[in-house]
Formats: sequence, C-alpha cells, structure tokens
Amino acid sequence: MPGASRWCLVLAVLLFVPACAPSGSPPSAPACIDTCESTGAQCGEVCGRSCGACAGAGECRQGRCVCTPQCDGRSCRDSDGCGGTCGPCDTDTTCRACKLRLVRVDQTLVLGEISRATIAVESTAAGVAPRIADLRVVADPPMQLNAVELGPPLQVAGKRLYRFAGTNLPYFRHADGSTQLLVFSLDKALPIDPGRWLTLRFSRPPGASGPEYRSVKFSLVRREQTLAPLDADAALQAGAWDSPLTVDAEAQP
Repeated sequence: MPGASRWCLVLAVLLFVPACAPSGSPPSAPACIDTCESTGAQCGEVCGRSCGACAGAGECRQGRCVCTPQCDGRSCRDSDGCGGTCGPCDTDTTCRACKLRLVRVDQTLVLGEISRATIAVESTAAGVAPRIADLRVVADPPMQLNAVELGPPLQVAGKRLYRFAGTNLPYFRHADGSTQLLVFSLDKALPIDPGRWLTLRFSRPPGASGPEYRSVKFSLVRREQTLAPLDADAALQAGAWDSPLTVDAEAQP
C-alpha cells in the first residue's frame, strides 16, 4: 500500500528529526551554573536558589551579610546591635562631619601610660563615594601598627589592602614615621560605602616609655589624591579630616 508507506515515512521524520528553529531566532540564554559556594554568597539568591538570610540586624548586600547599627534614640557608647557601640562621642573622634575621621575604640594602660590603642578609620555619607583610598596615619609620640582589620564597607565592595614588597605586610612605615595603607581592588570598581573602613591596632614600640605616653595623638596625613576618583578627593579636602585624635590615659572609653 503506497499510501501507508508514505504516512509511515512522514511519521518517522516527525519522530526522529529535530525541528529546526525559525530563521533569525535569537539563541537561547546559557544555563546559569553559579552556586552559593562558587560565588561565596552568604545570603540572597544565586541562579534562583536561596543562599540563606541574615540574622538579627543584618542586611544582605552583594551576597554578604552586613549588620546595620541601630542607634536612633540611643546615647553615646550604648550598644548598636552589631557588637559595637553608638557614637562616636565628641571626645572620641577627630571630626564628626568630615569625609574621613579617626575614632578611638579602645586603649590599654600600663603604669598610667598608653601601652596599646585601637583606632578606627571611618567615612561619613558626605560627598562622592570613593573607589580607592591611599591613607597615611601618624602618631605622636610614636606608636607602631601591629594589625589591621577590614570593615564591612570594604568587604562588600570587594576591596583589599595592598601588601608591600619586602615585608608582605598590608601597611608600610615611612621614614617620616607615618604608616601607609592602600585600599584597592583588581576586578571590581564598586564604590566604598560610608561606615567603619578599617580598625587599626597600635602598640608602644619596644623600650619606649615615659610621661609623653600619657597622651598620644593620632592623625591622618593630609595629602592630595588620598581618595579616587578626583571628585571624592575634592570632597575630602574641603574638611578638617587631618585633625588629631587624642588618646589620653585619663579618658577611658
């Protein structure tokens, strides 16, 4: 039966030959293969799959949980709900309204002299958000930097501290006594949000002591192109951000 044979042939073609896409149809989008683990996401979604939620006052930003301090209606040094305290108090910061400021976090006394001090570098919301920061900090009398911690704004923006050749440390002590810290990123141009950028832990140099260590002044060194882009640096230079922060043995935080 020729007619039956013809229908069998048509059926075979329909079953085994894939249909051709219409001419000019766009290619299908590639499948999303990223995972929470491969991207390092701690929260939010990756390829439609949940990576979890942030606990407490945490807020998900770029796949990371960032705790948002809650200080409305609270007083200086009250808990901010994120493991820190509200403030800074007027005597604990260099400049409340400046683009950059130093904030006293903690201090340790030995025989009435400053033995250790923890200082934070913070940014306010004023001006254009920077993408790079080249900071220098100086102490009088001299204190040596021992450790640096990146704050949430730098972590969320994918920033890191440059490690200097010869020491492989994330800071460099210059001959003038200032300590340089270079904040940058290789593959991300995200701006740095306001907040606590860095926590710096200083100690008195070995063998150093005397009445001059009853009070130590920390300052950010004023230099052009401390921040980039230029608009962010121009906003910074307009303020008194290099005012000294005095850590006094008689003023416990």
